[in-house]
Amino acid sequence: MNFVHGGISLQEMVVPVIEYHYLRNDSMEYKRNKQKYDTKPVTVNLLSANRKISNMIFSLNFYQKDAVGANREAA
Repeated sequence: MNFVHGGISLQEMVVPVIEYHYLRNDSMEYKRNKQKYDTKPVTVNLLSANRKISNMIFSLNFYQKDAVGANREAA
């Protein structure tokens, strides 16, 4: 069998760069920009609150108000 390479792939062209900035909780920069660095869970509300659970198989509907992002973590 003869395998032919189909050209340059994305993995061969792009080098991922990860930037990491360590910040201590007791540093002045952290204290000045606490809202920027602190993460909070997103708000999740139960939509089907008036339903009764009457058997072992049931479903619940939730609504997530905020998107998960830089300073928002999954609930």
